[in-house]
Amino acid sequence: MDQVRHSKEAVPTQALLVIRGIVAVFLGIIACPLARLGIDVASMALLQPQAFANFENAPSILIASSISVPMLVGMGVIGVRTIRHALLYRELKTQGVTTQGRVVDRWRMSSFSFRIPRRFWRYVAYEYADGHTAKQLIPIGIYEHTQAGTPVTVRYLPHDPSVSQVELVDGKKVP
Repeated sequence: MDQVRHSKEAVPTQALLVIRGIVAVFLGIIACPLARLGIDVASMALLQPQAFANFENAPSILIASSISVPMLVGMGVIGVRTIRHALLYRELKTQGVTTQGRVVDRWRMSSFSFRIPRRFWRYVAYEYADGHTAKQLIPIGIYEHTQAGTPVTVRYLPHDPSVSQVELVDGKKVP
């Protein structure tokens, strides 16, 4: 089962892509003004050191604005991954074919991650098309009604069967 749990992750659902996009935009909305503020304070310190010495809040502002660097990096990583997955999602919808598969394992993640809201999503691993396996996050409402052996409808790319996504779990649409 460990090998199945470490199999390739499926293309995220449209709902998860939207959530990731919102997170990336939110990070950008917070990080950009903080970065600009830090640049302004740092340039003031370099160009007018005497004015900087009288500015009491400068160290606090510089510390707060330094948080913008990891936020901007996170926004970039999440944004690039979301765009890449959105392109795969679109390709699956236009060129993908469907086949029947079955759930081979299901589990909850106990660790916390800012990248994926795990408290609302659970994993299922499924097999399809001559032994390919993948794992996918699914909503808790569908997870609760899923067991090993539950039939799933899988959409995959004929030219690359490793790119897939569960569309239906036991006749229920995965949002």
